Amino acid sequence: EYRVRQPRYRCHKLRDSEFARVRSAFGISEREYYAVFGLQEKRTESDLYVVSAKDASGRSPSFFFLSPDQRFMLKSCTPKDVKTLMNIVRRYRQHVESCQEDLPPLPL
Repeated sequence: EYRVRQPRYRCHKLRDSEFARVRSAFGISEREYYAVFGLQEKRTESDLYVVSAKDASGRSPSFFFLSPDQRFMLKSCTPKDVKTLMNIVRRYRQHVESCQEDLPPLPL
């Protein structure tokens, strides 16, 4: 059996309305998003699958969190990553929305 050390982590919602619009542009409803990433009823631990950067052949100390159905992925961020992302998220959202007709279909 293969096991990955589970890091301690906390998730924070940052610029939630901007990211909600990005998700919407990709056809991901808020209901679907929270059904996948929210803590399920009567659960005290997340069922996200954790992949360390080392296992993903990366050099950073980041972790990747896969949804149980492996359709979605989250990545841990350094404070510098967060600052950069917060600086570009509005422009990124505008770009994604402006290209909505050209976005490739999401695999199911």
